Amino acid sequence: MANIVIASQMDMQGSTISCGPLNSSSRPGDLLHREPNHALVLIDPAQLFVTVQLTQPKPIRMIAGLYAGLSMNGYWRVRAASAAADLLAAPEYDTGMQPFAAQEEGFPHRLLQRHDWIWSPSPLTYRYWRFDFSDASLPLGRLILGKIILAHGFQPQFNYSYDAVEPYLFDPSRTPRAAAGQRDPLNKQPYDRSGFSLDYLNRTEAKRDQRKLSEFVGVTRPVFVAFDPDEQEYRQGMSTYGLLTELQPISLPIYKRFRTRYEIEELIP
Repeated sequence: MANIVIASQMDMQGSTISCGPLNSSSRPGDLLHREPNHALVLIDPAQLFVTVQLTQPKPIRMIAGLYAGLSMNGYWRVRAASAAADLLAAPEYDTGMQPFAAQEEGFPHRLLQRHDWIWSPSPLTYRYWRFDFSDASLPLGRLILGKIILAHGFQPQFNYSYDAVEPYLFDPSRTPRAAAGQRDPLNKQPYDRSGFSLDYLNRTEAKRDQRKLSEFVGVTRPVFVAFDPDEQEYRQGMSTYGLLTELQPISLPIYKRFRTRYEIEELIP
């Protein structure tokens, strides 16, 4: 089991995004919007691609496609290069076509849209990136793609502690009782919650990595968390895209070791 990874779209700020033919109501920049229901909708099954030009070459380790409306037969491919012309002709990084989300079923509360990611412990330092998708059974003949993440990510040297709450389904619905005794349920859509403590951060992780992430996301920008970036069997249930409920303090329980906690509520389409 690999240590938890926390990532954001910080490294994508200011990037230029282009794509294949799209629905007139969507735009490539929707991939950088906070809400997953602001999705990119690609309408030509033969041209399901997205290209990202970062502002400069950046050391990327987390590559993620989130809220993708691919069927169980869907595939994806990620390529990267130092020059735009090499993305197709001679990519320096190429995953080849591979099953999206290990062909795992999506969750109803995510409208069956699924997450997948590639985690590289060694940074991939390129400026130009291309995502290609393929699906012989594409629902409705179009691809809904909620988010893309290219990030260096934050992976602590020590994993989360044993008090972790891995993603679980939380139902915010309420069933108040009227004065006469009748129940009047207020139905709301369930979503995932998760929480975990990092109890053994070193000084660099606490003062640089964790601080940098918190400064960027606050409680209004989303984070993507892969509880085990090497997970294959339960990828959908071991990942969350959402907002921090608050920024927790960093404490010093023992000399040269720092502690903080994350609480995350999922954003849903």
